[in-house]
Amino acid sequence: MKNTRIGTLLVFTIAMACILAGCTSSASYTFNIANGDEIKVSLDTADGYSLKQDQGRFYVNRGDAQILEGAFLSEEGFDEYELDGPETTIIKDEEKEGFSYFFFEKTNESATRYFYLIWVNESETAVLIGGTADQSETEAAFERLTFSPDNK
Repeated sequence: MKNTRIGTLLVFTIAMACILAGCTSSASYTFNIANGDEIKVSLDTADGYSLKQDQGRFYVNRGDAQILEGAFLSEEGFDEYELDGPETTIIKDEEKEGFSYFFFEKTNESATRYFYLIWVNESETAVLIGGTADQSETEAAFERLTFSPDNK
């Protein structure tokens, strides 16, 4: 009987801690960009995904495997990025809440890599994300990301 009460108390305590802490399944970082923008990158971390950052870049992992790596670009970097090369195929040109993007693949003799070129709305900042996995894993990880200006 005493073990049942302790177990019930433990479950209740954990439940209350989750309620009070918000028990979210997301992570985010706000990056201070050289142009003065502050860009918030958020990730839905359910199903084993995690968001890391190091020296101005961010990484999306699932378990121990890195799926995406992202870096920030200026408006000029966005405008100058080549999407029409012979090894580049645009897969999607779409908008999500807060940003628009191109999803494309680059193929050479040895490999196909998947990338996103993103323009964050209401900012002067772009993001280039390289996928380190196959197309379906890259897309699944990307769908969990959101980008927004944090200083507007």
